[in-house]
Amino acid sequence: MWREKKQSASFRGVPFYVYSGSGEVGRRNVVHEYPLRDTPMVEDLGRAKRTFSVEAIVVGADYMAQRDALIAALEEFGSGELIHPWRGVQQVCLTSPARVFESADEGGSAKFSLEFTESGENKLPAARVDTVATLAAAVDNNQAVAKADFASQWDLSGASEVLDDAMKSTQGMLDYADSVLGPIQDGMAQLDAVTNKLQTIISAPTQVFDRALGSLERIKGRLENPTAGFSFFNSGSLDRLGGLFGKTKKVTSPKAAQTSVAQVLPLMNSTPTRAAIQPLTPADQRIARNRAAVDTMQQTIAVTQAAAALPNMPVAAQADLVVVREQIFAVIDTLLDTASDMQYPALLKLKTAAQQVIAERLPAASVLQSVLVQQTTSSLVLAYRANGNLEAVDDLIARNDLRHPAFINDGRVIELVTV
Repeated sequence: MWREKKQSASFRGVPFYVYSGSGEVGRRNVVHEYPLRDTPMVEDLGRAKRTFSVEAIVVGADYMAQRDALIAALEEFGSGELIHPWRGVQQVCLTSPARVFESADEGGSAKFSLEFTESGENKLPAARVDTVATLAAAVDNNQAVAKADFASQWDLSGASEVLDDAMKSTQGMLDYADSVLGPIQDGMAQLDAVTNKLQTIISAPTQVFDRALGSLERIKGRLENPTAGFSFFNSGSLDRLGGLFGKTKKVTSPKAAQTSVAQVLPLMNSTPTRAAIQPLTPADQRIARNRAAVDTMQQTIAVTQAAAALPNMPVAAQADLVVVREQIFAVIDTLLDTASDMQYPALLKLKTAAQQVIAERLPAASVLQSVLVQQTTSSLVLAYRANGNLEAVDDLIARNDLRHPAFINDGRVIELVTV
């Protein structure tokens, strides 16, 4: 009887016949019964999984080869494509071990009892690396290691000139930071500078490090809130043209992030100028080591603070983010070349965590393209042609430093973000 009713099917491309099948469909309902209440409450948790029970058979002179091929398909990892004679194409998993029947009475065939369940994508819950938290942990770790590394190298023993030079080197580093970042404005930092004078903490290397950190951690705030700005006309639609000759507003420069990184770069890759010293005596050798320790401390804290600003640094275009990345990574690579055994792994983790943050931000950033102006036109026209809207016009004007946004001469190459 089954020979006349059998239907063709396949799983993972392996053919077989189906002579009967069944399935389960419905809803995932949970029944809640409460004391002293006659009617239960049914909670609907969504559609139930669909299952397919299939009674299959392979038959023929080569049925053993067909049987073994189907068994191999059923034992493969993951889900597979089931072509069901009545349900069509389904992505399923074998959720119960298949039962295989063979008998001498029905030679030349093998029967299978198969239980399939529909299979979808693992969308939720889905694990994702918290790149911001990972970077924050790497920043804290790198600074903690830098503090321990600095303390291990700080040596004020011996002649009094060692102490005097340590004072001058540390104060010179703090003055250098102020020359780049400006005077300290934060009230707590100012209070710390008064209560923890160098004369009182110079022999405690961890306090010296904390004092340097208090000065250099301003880098993070500077990069997260760039102060660079340009004045030009108000935003609007076509009435913007009237503003070109009158009203202005202050906006952040599109290149403010990379400009700010460039401004603080001296703290990351250079140090204050000092009189050279020949490390001929033990005292001079300690002076040289202390100077090197101060320089490494300054550069390590500076680049760590710059990396810490990456998640919140205002960057409009992918190209801008790449420039910032290269500026910071170049400093880290230089520090890695001379890093101690203690500092090297921490710097490497910092670079890896920073790269993860940048990789996560890149797809969301706008693409920067270069446009050759074919004939004299306005910034409004260029922005609208590129994006179909005027959202990028402010960026276009500031990025290209256009003095006359309504008249861009032909032959000029304009950088424009696509939004």
